[in-house]
Amino acid sequence: MHRAGVVVTSCGDLARECDWSQTDLGPRASWPGAVEAAVRLLLESPVPMCYCHGERFAMVYNDAAAAMLGDRHPKSWAQPVADVLPEVWDHPRVGPTLQTVLRTGEPHFEDGSVPPAEGDLVARVVPDGPYFVRGCSPVRDDAGRILGLLVVAVEDAAGVSRLRTVASLASALASAVSVDDVVKAALRHALHEIGVDEVTVCLPDRRTSGWRTTARRRTDVVSKDEERLPLIWSPTDEETEARLVQVAATGGVGLAGEQQTPVVLPLGVAGVRGSVAYDLAGAPAPGVQAAMLTTCTELVAEALARARLYDTERNTADLLQRTLLPQLLPHRAGVSLAVRYQPVTTGTAAGGDFYDVFEVPDGRLAIVIGDVVGRGVAAATVMGQVRAAVRGAALAEPEPERVFHSLDRLVGTLDEMSSLRLGSYSQRVDDPLSLGVDGELFVTMLYCLLDPVTGRVTMASAGHFPPVLIRQGAGAEFAELPVGPPLGLPGLRPLAFDELGERDGLLAFTDGLLERRDRTLAEGEAALLKTLSATESMEPRSICQQAIDQMVGTHQLEDDCALLALVRTNAVHHTASVVVPPLASAVRRTRTWVEEQLGSWEVDGEAVWVAVMGVSELVTNVLLHAATEARVTLDLSPERLLVTVADTGTRGTPAHTSGEVTATRGRGLGLVAAIANSCGFERNVSGSTVWFEVLVS
Repeated sequence: MHRAGVVVTSCGDLARECDWSQTDLGPRASWPGAVEAAVRLLLESPVPMCYCHGERFAMVYNDAAAAMLGDRHPKSWAQPVADVLPEVWDHPRVGPTLQTVLRTGEPHFEDGSVPPAEGDLVARVVPDGPYFVRGCSPVRDDAGRILGLLVVAVEDAAGVSRLRTVASLASALASAVSVDDVVKAALRHALHEIGVDEVTVCLPDRRTSGWRTTARRRTDVVSKDEERLPLIWSPTDEETEARLVQVAATGGVGLAGEQQTPVVLPLGVAGVRGSVAYDLAGAPAPGVQAAMLTTCTELVAEALARARLYDTERNTADLLQRTLLPQLLPHRAGVSLAVRYQPVTTGTAAGGDFYDVFEVPDGRLAIVIGDVVGRGVAAATVMGQVRAAVRGAALAEPEPERVFHSLDRLVGTLDEMSSLRLGSYSQRVDDPLSLGVDGELFVTMLYCLLDPVTGRVTMASAGHFPPVLIRQGAGAEFAELPVGPPLGLPGLRPLAFDELGERDGLLAFTDGLLERRDRTLAEGEAALLKTLSATESMEPRSICQQAIDQMVGTHQLEDDCALLALVRTNAVHHTASVVVPPLASAVRRTRTWVEEQLGSWEVDGEAVWVAVMGVSELVTNVLLHAATEARVTLDLSPERLLVTVADTGTRGTPAHTSGEVTATRGRGLGLVAAIANSCGFERNVSGSTVWFEVLVS
């Protein structure tokens, strides 16, 4: 193959100049995405790789593999393996292995130390040297059909190390879903696997139309708890922005043969802008390492492209959920309320869990909790329609049978619309916006009416778990409530009645609280009853926190979870709140407000000191990490002082460190946990809320 009279031997040049229509792969514009991705990956790889296409195994390989082929390159380009290597095709590790993987779809891997065969090509193409690694994996299209095989052959320890380094990054990025997740994985990998002294990631800042950077050094000590905190991004200076322009123009600076350091590589894949800078202790990268850094950077860029789409979807669904769920619960004499919305741990898009509490015309409180099966924008949209319909129906005719009758008609209409919008079930099973089971819209809901004066509760369930009734000093039990069919399906939903006494409580929840792969549903129900029977605090917020702590603990949630706790009480409460602007000077004024407010309620002693210290730390946390205003609320009962600090940020859930002396973030939450009687944090529809309780009696 020639170009302007010069023989083209670089595999990258061959890929650009090749007339693919004359090969088994066909015109490049018609390649499936999986083939395009495999070829691009191997061409940038520092280790010998080859893509073998179709039943004839037409070879596309990189420069490292070309060196193994010797003078057979470039004649071997896009030719069948059996034609290129006829003398070794029948070797058990060549032809038979490729055919087995193509037929079964099972990847093949082997490594070891075997003396090389003398005088034949097997010693190179099937490398039996001091150490070798061979891997062969199927490449599939979107329908799962095997298009070809990706083959890796490494015959030296350094090559094995580079291969494992790239593979470890690919593995880490596979579970990273958000932009922050991807960047965290890239930072950890660069420090611990590549071994750089410092790594910096620079990405566009959509809020300012400029650039933002985040960095990590080898000397940084980051605890597991701190890893859960959002990344700290900083705006770039003019010098950094000028360097970004240089990187974009040159395709990377500080590479092999250059004296500039650190190595700065562009994130130029799939429309991603930005760069990654690797500080290699002041030295330029050698050629092989530069190629490995390029491969790793492209893997990060591809992961960022996916994560950007995910973040867009998540933010849209988050906005919908924040808009559609109630921002505040009603204040009603004789009743204390709290809600908790706990999303799946791995940064997920909003789901279909919903709740509501409102007063109906006859003075009773309507308590609603339910779940639209599905995730993302579609589930959040249906959830908002159902919740709004519940309010409309209950305000007109609050009795459960009339409310459910109205909702059945609505869900039936939405089901038809979702089928038309999302297509057949076979098209929806892998759709992240898919709804329901077997293509049907599936909505469950618990509906209760509470008379705050008498404590009488009327309940009905449309396919939803009964609530747990918590008796002051007498344990907890599930309400004896027959469960009827989900919304939209015909059938009876019998009513059940109970009565809440003074200081009795009720906890309603969605199925994410109980469902776990390592236990049965009955075991989950028993664990919840045990937890609530042992609760010492009958404050609704504490009930929600204890349920989450004991039922979830260190495990990862497998579905979103909503909780709604209610306690009937005639105790007099004092409540006051203040909005703190995002200014450092406001922290001192907030401490003064807390002291004066508690003094007016005749609270003194250690409780005041704990409240002031706690509020000071939590407001400071909001200013540093959420950068929004904070709402501080004091709620005083005869026994306890409840303090909440809420922000409107979307940068992640608060977390506190393990208390190590080297920890640099999250100390405020650790201090609050140490001085308060109980505390917790939660994500809700308006942001994050941290709360703590102090005994005053």
